[in-house]
Amino acid sequence: MLAYLVRLGKRLVFNKADTVHLTGMLLGGTGWAAIMECHIYKLIAKRFFLTVHNIQPHDKESAKRKGILKRLYAIPDKLVVHTAQMQHILIDEYAVEPERVVVMHHGVDDIPAHVDVPAPADELRVLLFGGVLPYKGIDIFLDALEHCTDFSVVAKIVGESRNPAYADTIKKLIPQVPAHHVIEWVSGFIPEAEVQHYFEQADLVALPYRHIDQSGVLFTAFRFGVPVVAFNVGSFAEYLPAFAGRIASEQTPQSFAASLHAFYLNRTTYNRTAIRNYAASFSWDETVTSLIPHYSA
Repeated sequence: MLAYLVRLGKRLVFNKADTVHLTGMLLGGTGWAAIMECHIYKLIAKRFFLTVHNIQPHDKESAKRKGILKRLYAIPDKLVVHTAQMQHILIDEYAVEPERVVVMHHGVDDIPAHVDVPAPADELRVLLFGGVLPYKGIDIFLDALEHCTDFSVVAKIVGESRNPAYADTIKKLIPQVPAHHVIEWVSGFIPEAEVQHYFEQADLVALPYRHIDQSGVLFTAFRFGVPVVAFNVGSFAEYLPAFAGRIASEQTPQSFAASLHAFYLNRTTYNRTAIRNYAASFSWDETVTSLIPHYSA
């Protein structure tokens, strides 16, 4: 890490970049070290941009952290966010000047020329993809299966957990799921080359998130043409049209189960080609156009 920081510092100093745009995570996390890191970028570059993927870190929201983040968000010349809702939160709750916030929609990688479609089946094949953490609501999904009595669900949880306590919770819940459902947890890092395979096997992607600003998994599902069932959190309702999935009416296991049932009854009406065409409108080449003018402003 130290060697990386030295190389980064040399590159920034000697190249004398007009704009430094940090699109990944701050090395200092979201604490005081991150504030110092932002000040360094600000000193080195004429303009410093920061992409805010999550306004507060998942499962770590607090008034104290919000106060630290207010100081952090006051440093960059521009804050880049993925939704209009995030823009409003930064302005209204974090006292960020409106002219400093740029909305750049989340993008999708290249759309594959071909994707396989699962053969028709009596059971509903559900994918829960990504890190297994409390905000993802996988426990809510497992509780929802208690209310799915008229059809069977075959669910794959694909991803690793960096939260041992939550991992234990999920491991305890899986055996309690009614016997007519099947749950498999593929734990561990998933190489990029294998991602498409998991999405192609699914009838739908479940996003029972407790909270989120924007989700890369949502756009990955669109990229492979897979419909989505989600709670109405963050900006999901804005980005999930009816032809691409369903939004549960309430944030409860019962409501999520009802949405799964409604999807099951209408599962043959979802057109994967239409969903992939929708994903194409969020190609990075398209979404970045809102940001580019700010580099030369």
